[in-house]
Amino acid sequence: MTQLDIGYNELTGAIPTQIGMMTKIVTAATYGFLSGNEHTGETIPTELGALTGMTYGGYFLYSSKLGGMIPSELGRMSLMTKKFYLNSNSLSSSIPTQLGQLSEMTLAFRLDSNQLCSDVPTEVQALSSGVTSGWAVTTGNSIGTVCGWQVLTTRIQIRTLTSHS
Repeated sequence: MTQLDIGYNELTGAIPTQIGMMTKIVTAATYGFLSGNEHTGETIPTELGALTGMTYGGYFLYSSKLGGMIPSELGRMSLMTKKFYLNSNSLSSSIPTQLGQLSEMTLAFRLDSNQLCSDVPTEVQALSSGVTSGWAVTTGNSIGTVCGWQVLTTRIQIRTLTSHS
């Protein structure tokens, strides 16, 4: 199998990690792959980063109600040239610097309309010069703000410092 399209099928629950073993997949059907399902609050499995054969467009996980962090392992798909869509979910983390390894991207890199925070890593920002159309990263996110886990870490550090004084 070289193409996978199970988008818009009202699938619920966790995305099966076994999809990451389908290493012969090179593309997804028109806007399919895993988009438009009902994975409310579920996370993107790190195993999906093993789909390193995906080259021509179609990493579609938009509008699937996903939450949590963007796995750094997705940066392993360095041959992908078009259509990396994680937009319109509830992803709530900083953007992993490893996504900067998607250096072959020329069309449509979308992380917009999530709850992403912190700064866009320099490595990821560098992709914007090669993406001729469809660069959408900051819109609808909290880019430039401190992530919630960073606030908690800072509070713990302050409390630790003051309790040792």
